[in-house]
Amino acid sequence: MITQLSDTELVGDDIAISLIEVAFCDLRFADATDFTCALRTRLQRYIRELRVVNDEQGVLKKRIPWWRMALGRAAELCRWLAIVLMEAYSGA
Repeated sequence: MITQLSDTELVGDDIAISLIEVAFCDLRFADATDFTCALRTRLQRYIRELRVVNDEQGVLKKRIPWWRMALGRAAELCRWLAIVLMEAYSGA
């Protein structure tokens, strides 16, 4: 399915954001098979509907820099990302 999409960067960004959200947020899957099924469903939707691809590209273009900043800040402070995010949102 990845080869059917003209924008393979979208697929990479989608997978990366999903993995980050599994690692650091509340996104949960029962196992790797469920993760793969969810990815397959999103890819099928991207193939069927060009509008969905365009919408998702816009969303990912906003989210990726934010996550880069958050991960960079955590690395700069040598702290666990979840702590950095909690402090950022609590105003500490």
